[in-house]
Amino acid sequence: MSPQRLLKSRFFRDSLLLQASGALVALCQLFSASILAHSLGETAQGRYISAVKVYGLLFMLFNTGIVPAVVSQVGGAVIRGQIEKIAAWQGFLVKAYLLTGVVLASIGWLVLPPFTEQAFGNRDLGLWAFWLCFTPLLECGRVLAMCSFQGLRLMRDLARLDVYGEFGRLFLVAGAAYWFETPQAVVLATLASGLWGSLVGLQLYRRALSAGAQGLPGLGRVFQRMKDVRLAVGLPLGLRLGLLRSLDALHFDLLPPLLMFYAGVQKGTATPEDPVAYFNNAQRLMLIPAVLMTGIARNTLPAMSGIAGRKDPELLRRSFWKVTWLGGLFNAAGLLVVLLAMPLVLDWFLPASYHAPVIELAWIIGLAGLIKGFAGAYDSFYIVADRLRITLRINLVGTVVCLWLLVELTLANPATGAAWGMVIANTWGLLHLAYIAWFFHTGRHRGLFLDAGSPATVPAAATAGKGPEA
Repeated sequence: MSPQRLLKSRFFRDSLLLQASGALVALCQLFSASILAHSLGETAQGRYISAVKVYGLLFMLFNTGIVPAVVSQVGGAVIRGQIEKIAAWQGFLVKAYLLTGVVLASIGWLVLPPFTEQAFGNRDLGLWAFWLCFTPLLECGRVLAMCSFQGLRLMRDLARLDVYGEFGRLFLVAGAAYWFETPQAVVLATLASGLWGSLVGLQLYRRALSAGAQGLPGLGRVFQRMKDVRLAVGLPLGLRLGLLRSLDALHFDLLPPLLMFYAGVQKGTATPEDPVAYFNNAQRLMLIPAVLMTGIARNTLPAMSGIAGRKDPELLRRSFWKVTWLGGLFNAAGLLVVLLAMPLVLDWFLPASYHAPVIELAWIIGLAGLIKGFAGAYDSFYIVADRLRITLRINLVGTVVCLWLLVELTLANPATGAAWGMVIANTWGLLHLAYIAWFFHTGRHRGLFLDAGSPATVPAAATAGKGPEA
């Protein structure tokens, strides 16, 4: 593609905009991690991170996957000109997200404190994790705005939401760590940052409405259409996506630090929380290239949903490979830059006691990130091609194998075993690339859009008599 055509490409321009916002978000997160490390120290920072991961485990059990589901439906509705369907799916999002928040807040108090007392000998971790169960209720406004902007490809507003929200989070979380120097204060500040994100999101939503954003319904209209898409219709698609995301979160985000903590407790380590802090900071640094690539990743789903709406299988094939290879190569280059700059970055941002363990973990996590960099378009392909059952089968088998290895490696070596477990899990994920390559090579993509309905759309019969098709 010539430079002139590239500059005229909406996908390129939108991705570049989100790349810039991703760079600012990554910088804010780096500053936040640095202030937490200096203000709290390894042990207290490890406790805060562990509380967040414990909450994440509970959230994972009720992860309905509604965010990518709604983005795909809104993106497809725009292409097909079904404007009323947009408000219906936004209403479903609000309804389902609020329900998730109520369920989490109801169960968290009963489950989380006893769990952390039994697993880690620390009931306070469970109490802090319970406080975080109110996050979905506080973040509902932000999530509504985010899904609307992404689905309608209002990427300028989406970038503003990311940056303004992260600036607020940096001020609140880092400020709480600096002034109070306790994990409890940082947990409460994290909740406050969720409310801040919703306030910013709703304000940007109203601003987009005032500017005449095409296809964006008023908030009153969204609430009026909440009943149109029934939970029994919207949740099956979302639950499949939620399970897919939950399995990824288990391998790469939630279990590794918690297993490191648990292994340290079992071995009688004086401060078993410290490896959690080292791991989190190493992972935060090595995620910088992935954060910078969110512009491409977040633009892929609405773009491919649009391709599904136009029923163009060859464009889908070309777009998938372009995003996969370019995204993977850019990610690899970013990882190399971060690894080479690691000693200098650590001198600037983290206490000296963090340096050696963080560098050791960073090289291993970097290998995992190199492999995962080629997975940027997997989810979008499976959604628009209606092949979620395939990815769930691959991931469910991988979960059994990779989780067993993750546990064994971490218990054997609490310092680096979890990072090596991530490498194995990402290597297993290459089976997705093999399946999709086979799918395109055999020409099966040519039959995707032969039916009257798009594969990115839930059948209209499921909502007969209930307003617009879901």
